[in-house]
Amino acid sequence: MTIQTRGFTFDNKTSDEYGLMVCEFDGNTPSDTTGGNIEFTLTSSPIQNRWCKNGNANYSEAIKFEFQVMKQNFEPIDSYEYSAIARWLQRKDDYKEFTVTRLDYDTVHFNAQLNVSPISIAGDIMGIAITGITDAPFGFGQLITLKATTENGIGVLKFVDMSDEIGYIYPDIEIDISSDCNLKITNETSGEFFKLDNCINNEIINIDSTILEMTSTALSHKLYEDSNYKFPRIVNDINKRTNKFKVEGNCTLTMKYRPIRKVVI
Repeated sequence: MTIQTRGFTFDNKTSDEYGLMVCEFDGNTPSDTTGGNIEFTLTSSPIQNRWCKNGNANYSEAIKFEFQVMKQNFEPIDSYEYSAIARWLQRKDDYKEFTVTRLDYDTVHFNAQLNVSPISIAGDIMGIAITGITDAPFGFGQLITLKATTENGIGVLKFVDMSDEIGYIYPDIEIDISSDCNLKITNETSGEFFKLDNCINNEIINIDSTILEMTSTALSHKLYEDSNYKFPRIVNDINKRTNKFKVEGNCTLTMKYRPIRKVVI
């Protein structure tokens, strides 16, 4: 799939901040100064694909893309500018959010790692070639934040999962314990439940959806012994999208996730 665009956002910084625009080089000159194409394709990449690692064995592919940029004023890119751009884009500190700047794609985000290389013409750097690979075979929508606080030990979180993909998503979860309790979170849609005993007043528990790891601010809490380690999942099937979580315990539960957006390749 090809998307035509003038710019992009990576790690919360825009190409405009660096004076760059997407273009296409044809020989020694950019062929279009009003924008360019970003070409998206699927590639077999189970190592990069964190979605596959989280148990989705049917998804061993990732999205690969490539495009070119130049300065908006058409001038050469000097060595200091190239160094700053490479430092921004070519990173080894995990995947970063990549968004194409186009009206109908502003709400689709990718987690990507990028590589850059200079495009030199007559001894000057006139552009930069950028290649990227994502950590999943699809994109993601805007971040959704949901919250429920228990009253008399019971709370309910009910919402509709608008993901394009049938199946499940692990959300990021923060649980703020208001008093000592045993915690249980049941997705009444799927019947799955997560339990964690011996929670402590003012303890904060976090569940990371990317690496499926649980941590606590209470160092004395033996998480491995007190939990069933069946982390809450957001689910949907062809007929049902509504998820209803019942929260038992004394806490405030905050759940964050991005719905899956399928990009036609």
